[in-house]
Amino acid sequence: MSVEPLVPPAGGTFRALSVERSPFVCGERGADHAGSTQTAIMNASAASAADDPLLRAHSVVRATPSARKPRSSHAESTKRVLGGALQLLTDSRVRSLLAIALLAVVVWRLGAGPLLEGLRSVDLPAVAAALVIGAGTTVCGAWRWAVVSRRLGMPMRLRPAVGDVYQALFLNTVLPAGVLGDVGRAVAHGRSVGDVGRSARAVMIEKAAGQVVLVLVGGAVLVAEPAVLRVLGIPPQVWGPALGILALAVVAALAVPRLRAALGVLVADARRAASPAVLGLSLLALAGYLGLFLVAARTAGVAAPVVELLPLLVLALFVMGLPVNVGGFGPREATAALAFGAVGLGAAQGLSTAVVYGVLTMVGTLPGGLVLALRRIRRHS
Repeated sequence: MSVEPLVPPAGGTFRALSVERSPFVCGERGADHAGSTQTAIMNASAASAADDPLLRAHSVVRATPSARKPRSSHAESTKRVLGGALQLLTDSRVRSLLAIALLAVVVWRLGAGPLLEGLRSVDLPAVAAALVIGAGTTVCGAWRWAVVSRRLGMPMRLRPAVGDVYQALFLNTVLPAGVLGDVGRAVAHGRSVGDVGRSARAVMIEKAAGQVVLVLVGGAVLVAEPAVLRVLGIPPQVWGPALGILALAVVAALAVPRLRAALGVLVADARRAASPAVLGLSLLALAGYLGLFLVAARTAGVAAPVVELLPLLVLALFVMGLPVNVGGFGPREATAALAFGAVGLGAAQGLSTAVVYGVLTMVGTLPGGLVLALRRIRRHS
């Protein structure tokens, strides 16, 4: 048996390459947590990495050792440390364990009574309100996504977008990681328009727009209410390491040249997508979230005036953007208990309100399960 030698292409030579997979793991309510959504989307879209600089940033292709420039051992060790820290921060299992631990501490301090009372207080009027408000916020999110996609040159109709967003919200709630539904809609739309990378950026920008509006409105409300700001008086032993971890994550991300270039592409697309319509729809969606939180507070038996409750609800929504939760539960309950207790409404009431809000949020995503089931039946029929 003879083996024919490999012949290099005309005018060129072979070049051995090794591909090092990204340390990010697909697997986090993201909210809108926009950072986790970005990580998962870029990993899920790896098939288009060769054609898009944003996705290429998460697949580091480097030459064989003989072709690389020698690096100092200090630089290599620093890179390994930063990469390991970044991998730990983006591990959904670590984040889920932190959320469970935080919720367990809250229940341990306050007892299981407020949590169970919150679950028992959910009634039919609250469920109906959750479905109506959830429909409004979902339409706002889908409309915002359609506006961003069209401004980036990708066609999108509103009706299918509403179904996609409903399905994504449902999957974000029931699946680990909290962003897999957003990954799915980004990849599906990208394949339909022939550009997964641009579609991924559209979802990132759409989610980030909601977070930016929340930060701006929440910051203004919290500054106007000094009593709530006292809740943020966390000792340096807590916020110091937290800021250090955040800074470490930023440094690790910016240490990758291709990621810096990818972020440049994302920022350029964000400027193209910015419009008054995106801002208005984000404000409407935020109003819906606050309205649902108010329904949760009333359902839990909180009778305080809306003006007094608003800063507390904004603060609870604020921390929901952190990528450390299990189905949205975790930091929200801890923050609500702390904030309600700080203004004299009782930490137990805060925990019950947050639990009711979590249940009503899940109820609001149930139409997404129906959309998913109907699409599967249609696909297999």
